[in-house]
Amino acid sequence: VIYVEPHSKIKLNCVVDLDVQSRVWLKDGQAVQLVENERSMGSRFSKEMRGGLSINNVMLEDDGFWQCEVNFQLFLISKIAILIYS
Repeated sequence: VIYVEPHSKIKLNCVVDLDVQSRVWLKDGQAVQLVENERSMGSRFSKEMRGGLSINNVMLEDDGFWQCEVNFQLFLISKIAILIYS
């Protein structure tokens, strides 16, 4: 569980000890559109090194169940974080 203050910035990690290129971030089961870097206009969600996720200007609607999914051959690996807006 991660507690976050309003309008702050947070980084969620998705560290998997495999050489994979395909990582997908989900919030409450829905895919999140990420931009390549945080300077891109129009998105608060950006990709981090090694598959992490940065959320800029955290808002109430970011509260929820965040999940990173990695597909590797026949396996689906999932990392989970629960973000609570406080």
